[in-house]
Amino acid sequence: MKTIISSISIIVVNLVPLFGAIFLGWDLTTLLIIYWSENIAIGFWNIFKLLKAPRVNDKNNKYHISFEDMTKEEIDRINNSSNLAGIKLSYTLFFMVHYSLFTFVHGFFIFSTFLQATTNFLLYLPGIIFTFILIFLSHGFSYLLNFIGKREYEETSLTELMIKPYKRIFITHFVVILVSIALQELNDTFLPALILIIIKTIGDLIFHIIEHTKPSNKWSK
Repeated sequence: MKTIISSISIIVVNLVPLFGAIFLGWDLTTLLIIYWSENIAIGFWNIFKLLKAPRVNDKNNKYHISFEDMTKEEIDRINNSSNLAGIKLSYTLFFMVHYSLFTFVHGFFIFSTFLQATTNFLLYLPGIIFTFILIFLSHGFSYLLNFIGKREYEETSLTELMIKPYKRIFITHFVVILVSIALQELNDTFLPALILIIIKTIGDLIFHIIEHTKPSNKWSK
């Protein structure tokens, strides 16, 4: 039920760009900037997820970064509560620096490639900021409803949370950028925007449902 509620919030938020495309003339560049700004929201809420994570790695060492040669006993020792606080802090700081650089490079590519195609960026800026606020709140709502409310944090780890934002962004935004490049050739303004909004909304829903309806695999089992 909570997943359905948060899925509805995703659809509602994605209706705002649709409104902008229909009634305000938002173009592909405007939509791409809005979708890029979602990186900031994802990264912000992931910081709180990292600080809430109950362990460094899962018992099967599935999401390893530098633990591939470690035994389960060694992983258990690292996950000990006396060591966890310091490790959480180091992971979180590393994520903040690395993810910020990633977001900057991603944004630079978007702005340098597509911004020259529009002359209305400043005109659309208030709408971009308003939509970003809604996206930010939507991710916060999902964090409180699912990660905290459904106690999803009990089934995750620091290394899993370090990887998750990149997996989502790489797949969805790679598709979005490819579609945008292809749609630039169309003379129409509204149709490319509509196609992009539909693809992005479907992608968001698929990732959201996969993330929040996976079978339970408690650490204690």
